[in-house]
Amino acid sequence: MPRAVVIQLAGSDPPGWLGEWLPAAGLELDVIRPYEGEPVPSTVPGDALIVLGGEMSAYEEGRAPWLRPTRALLSAAVAADVPTLGVCLGAQLLAVQFGGRVQVGDPAGPEIGLCEVSMAAAAVGDHLLGTLPPRVPAIQWHYDGVAEVPLDAVVLASSPRYACQAFRIGDSTWGIQWHPEVTPEIAASWAAHDPGALGANGLDAVALLDAFVSRQQELIDTWRPMATRFAVTAAAAAQRRQHRLEP
Repeated sequence: MPRAVVIQLAGSDPPGWLGEWLPAAGLELDVIRPYEGEPVPSTVPGDALIVLGGEMSAYEEGRAPWLRPTRALLSAAVAADVPTLGVCLGAQLLAVQFGGRVQVGDPAGPEIGLCEVSMAAAAVGDHLLGTLPPRVPAIQWHYDGVAEVPLDAVVLASSPRYACQAFRIGDSTWGIQWHPEVTPEIAASWAAHDPGALGANGLDAVALLDAFVSRQQELIDTWRPMATRFAVTAAAAAQRRQHRLEP
């Protein structure tokens, strides 16, 4: 069974739905929690890499010293052609590591709750996002955004506030700004942790969570197939590496 290494950057952002969907699609998960002292490996000890989100910014290495080795691991994964997915902060770390830029406290303002993401023309034929309709619902929860993508990256999606919602480096490395993994329970914990910021931005936690729950099945139907496609991509890459190792 192919195995993905998951770097959970903060206790507040666990694998959530991805922790159910990916194993069901045949991709075993090995979750590493560096905020609990677990070391980030220098190379990917598996067939795929997933880097999740967190409440810190992409540049706060003093607050979260594990961000630097996570960025190095992203470089190692790309160099080894290991299928890689960065989610929210994970996507921002990916952008920064490859020469892009993240705007901290982006003037576009926070993007929180149920939002609409639009697929770019470049997404057509993409292994991960190519079968999605032109506009899809997504759960967002970020104050920063990717202001400049890496030079060789392809932008795959946008939203009314943020021009880059998803990008791809090469054929098998993706960064997405939204949170396909977030369950209503995780979102409720974020809302409870951040009531001041929600109120300051004119957001009502109850309405936000009600909207999430009312479209929960639509979100599952949209993002579970994406998780399955990532698992398939990881399995195919694992088979190719195995063939190269065979005498």
